[in-house]
Amino acid sequence: AYEACKLARTALPGLKTMDYMHTDFQPSGADFARASATRYRDVFDLRAAHTQYVRSRYRVYGLGDVPVRLVRSVCDEEVAFNPERVARGQLRARLGIGKETPLVGFIGRMIPEKAPLFVLSVYAEVALRVPEARFVLVGEGPLLEAARAAASAPPLAGKVTFLPANTEVAPFLRDLTLLLMASLLE
Repeated sequence: AYEACKLARTALPGLKTMDYMHTDFQPSGADFARASATRYRDVFDLRAAHTQYVRSRYRVYGLGDVPVRLVRSVCDEEVAFNPERVARGQLRARLGIGKETPLVGFIGRMIPEKAPLFVLSVYAEVALRVPEARFVLVGEGPLLEAARAAASAPPLAGKVTFLPANTEVAPFLRDLTLLLMASLLE
């Protein structure tokens, strides 16, 4: 994509370009922050990063003199995703789970990079050690059916609930005992 931006700028003088780094995960071994800061330093008019950490990756590679804006995604952590702003018990009531029952959750797309099948393998280990624990996954994607199959086998059978991707996040987060994320991204 960086080469395409370089070619586009050559073909279309005056074209404005932006490099927006969402993550520093590079499955191919490529380091996009390094490439952006070195080989493609003059290709972009604006650089932005999703998190302070990703923003710092630009600085490591010599863009200390180039402004890198922090532009978070549309995630509103202060209102929509702030569990402190909702009453406890909404998710547990929906699931029929008491307040003392350990509840472990996952939220994310059901894709390899978010590792929902690994999360379920961890859930299975927890279920063996804490039989009263219950588990919930929020999300959809190509691994959903495989995740449902894994959740239907012992020791997880009857202990895992799947919720759709449009589930309200704040009540979900508010009622969890533990949020387990095993993402290879972010």
